[in-house]
Amino acid sequence: GAGGASRPRVAVSGVRDALRSRHFLVYACTQALIGWSMNAAFAVVTLSLVVTHGWSVAQVGYVFLVVAAVLAVQFTWAVPELVNRIGIERAIALGLCGLCAPSAVLATPAGAHSGLALVGVVLLHFVCFTAVQLPATARARAIGARYTTNGTGAITGVGRTFFAIGQAASPAASLALFSRVHRAAPWLLHLGLVLALLALHVAARVWPAELAPPPARAPGPESATRVVAPPAAADAEQSSSKWTMWSAAS
Repeated sequence: GAGGASRPRVAVSGVRDALRSRHFLVYACTQALIGWSMNAAFAVVTLSLVVTHGWSVAQVGYVFLVVAAVLAVQFTWAVPELVNRIGIERAIALGLCGLCAPSAVLATPAGAHSGLALVGVVLLHFVCFTAVQLPATARARAIGARYTTNGTGAITGVGRTFFAIGQAASPAASLALFSRVHRAAPWLLHLGLVLALLALHVAARVWPAELAPPPARAPGPESATRVVAPPAAADAEQSSSKWTMWSAAS
């Protein structure tokens, strides 16, 4: 700053407690699954279309242009609208349940029937994938508000690390299963991971959402005695807005 003055350092606290919480455990596992789901689908679909169905590299490129268009619609309109209507946690639950269907279909002989059928099922996979990814990213803001002071950035950073781990591990594992075990093996593994994450959500008791902030003292001279009650968990979840989601994602 001017005159060599440095900015005051922002105090951060509570991050360790947040990282030890069951809410963060579910958030981290969800981020890892999202990373795995995205790159595994890209890798296995590319190999399937080229090796099994004889598509050219240019044709596969057009497929991913369509995927990109679907993702753009999902991220900018469909998923925020869904969250505004049913809330963050219900959107994640719906997306995870939806992810089971494409994996189950692609693990059957119907998944290898034709290249176009494969593309159609994979597009459904990415529609459900985005219904998990964007709301799950917004969880970092809620976890930071509940457990920390100025710690949302740290929570987001660790969550992104788990996302990157899933991204890095999935192509090698999925392609090895595809080429050495069976073409259905990567999708069966993905289905098992999704079901395990759903079970973790239930076991950790994060549905319905419990991430409303703790009671906050109201400003003013009476703040020492008057406490503002937080909204009910369901109301807090239902009030999630597009701005909240995008600010959490950023």
